Amino acid sequence: MQELKNLGFEIGMPNDWQTYSTGKTHKYTYPEPGRVGGYSVAIEYLTREIGKVAIWVQNVDIDRTKKYKLSGWMKTENIIGTGASMKVDWKDINGQFLSSSAIMSRQKGTISWKYFEGTVTPDQNAVKATIVLDLYDCSGKVWFDDMSFSDIIPPPITNIFYVATNGSDNNPGTESRPFRTIQKSTDIVNPGDSVYVKQGIYNERVNITRSGSVNSIITFKPYSGHIVTIDGSNISLPIYNGLIDMKNVSNIKFSGFRVIDSNKEGIALRNCNNITIEDNYIRDTAWNGIVSWKGNNIIIDSNECERCVTIAGTEIVSMQQTQNFQVKNNNIHHGDVAGDPHRYGGADGIGIKDGSKNGKVYENKVIYLPYNFGQPNVHGRTGIYIDGWDSITSNIDVFNNLVHHTGAGVGISTEIGGIAKDIKIYNNILYENEVGIIAPLHHEADKPAGLIQNVTCVNNTIYKNDTGWKYGIFLGRVQGTTPTLLDNVKVINNILSKNPKYQIFKVNRSGVTKILIDHNLIFGPSSELGTNYIRSDPQFVNETNRNFHLKSTSPAINAGTSVEAPSFDLDNKKRPQGTKFDIGAYEY
Repeated sequence: MQELKNLGFEIGMPNDWQTYSTGKTHKYTYPEPGRVGGYSVAIEYLTREIGKVAIWVQNVDIDRTKKYKLSGWMKTENIIGTGASMKVDWKDINGQFLSSSAIMSRQKGTISWKYFEGTVTPDQNAVKATIVLDLYDCSGKVWFDDMSFSDIIPPPITNIFYVATNGSDNNPGTESRPFRTIQKSTDIVNPGDSVYVKQGIYNERVNITRSGSVNSIITFKPYSGHIVTIDGSNISLPIYNGLIDMKNVSNIKFSGFRVIDSNKEGIALRNCNNITIEDNYIRDTAWNGIVSWKGNNIIIDSNECERCVTIAGTEIVSMQQTQNFQVKNNNIHHGDVAGDPHRYGGADGIGIKDGSKNGKVYENKVIYLPYNFGQPNVHGRTGIYIDGWDSITSNIDVFNNLVHHTGAGVGISTEIGGIAKDIKIYNNILYENEVGIIAPLHHEADKPAGLIQNVTCVNNTIYKNDTGWKYGIFLGRVQGTTPTLLDNVKVINNILSKNPKYQIFKVNRSGVTKILIDHNLIFGPSSELGTNYIRSDPQFVNETNRNFHLKSTSPAINAGTSVEAPSFDLDNKKRPQGTKFDIGAYEY
């Protein structure tokens, strides 16, 4: 806590500071120019007076059990003699001097503004401190500005707790005497603590109810090199609860576990802030693999989700009413279960919905969600799904993802009349789905018209989406009597190749306005071409092996526009490499 008043000398003459001297030729001057504007104070001795001193001082109360930091700025001019300093004098309850603590050697000569700081420890009998800015036994001039004197808050005491299958919850949680359950550790952790779980299968629900702090997060992770499985077999969870469950907590990192067989959700966050879920393997969950509802500052990073959402038709990774989030580097695959790829509803890969905002979805792999499998009436689920629902989902970037063998690669909806806006989809590879990008994807027939607005699809590679719709990009789908409005959509710098029915298909209807289609490479049938298009084989490096980099002879090289183009490509290589931008997800 700051103890000084008027620490920048901006108030009065200057208030809260006093002067004291033992010489005759000294001068106190105020206001003097401050180091970055404002004011400073100065002391000057016109001639040297041996053993004499002039000072600015301020008295403050202190707690002698604490340590303090004194800091400030000093400038000197032509000081000859002992010099200038900043220090603390410690005093007892009667104001009697006990001892001093200096934070610097005395300064002489001429120096420009310079910052000094130091830690000081009170005398064991001190109850007061006098902050002393002095000029001693010399001639010359010194300036002081932006002083500070505050107690030092010690770092929190942190603990490391251990959990092992041969432990006991009556133990203290040390490595030699570990806990038996992970839940025991969650009940006692404090900010800055870490929990290391040793090898084994833990058949328990983990309910995390204690929070870390911004600078002292709580970490849960397996012991180094150990494989830890949290198994929900034969555990009946309440509705809207996860096998790993967090509600109203903050500043937690949960990393490196196997989470399997949950009859509800795998990892569930509700009303949480600053949570990182990373490097986990999640399998066989009835509902979402990972879900955040009403979260803020949520990071879902480098998790693998397999065979999730075995009952409910929802998303494997779902951001609901969540803001300031990142879903990145995840591997989401094989939503089918044990020979029944067409169970109820299936599962979308990544869902951003219900008023979520300010999020990034990037560098994920979303593949093999239940899709057509040659059955014409069985549609796959969406790889990456953005839905306004009945709210406003906005400011979402979807980039550098790989999506294949799903229903829609990327789908945008406002299912019951909400808004989805300010969405940018770029540098993605979308192939062998039913459609690469679709807006709108779904709208409930009896609900009011929603609005999809300000969508940019730029520098994607969309190839051979050859089941279901068989479109590359599909704009303006009609469902019900009040179809979704579509406004200000840009389709720029994309490669659309070998999508059997249409590379780009747009429904020309009322409510579909301001559609820009420009600088795309189109190879195959298309109902829309737009402007500045190229109709040619894109010449991929190895189409058979799905290597969609460009050959040196590709017509996509230097054929794009800078309008809306990202500054990097799918390999995170700078765009452009030459004088012009390339078309497609990769820059040559």
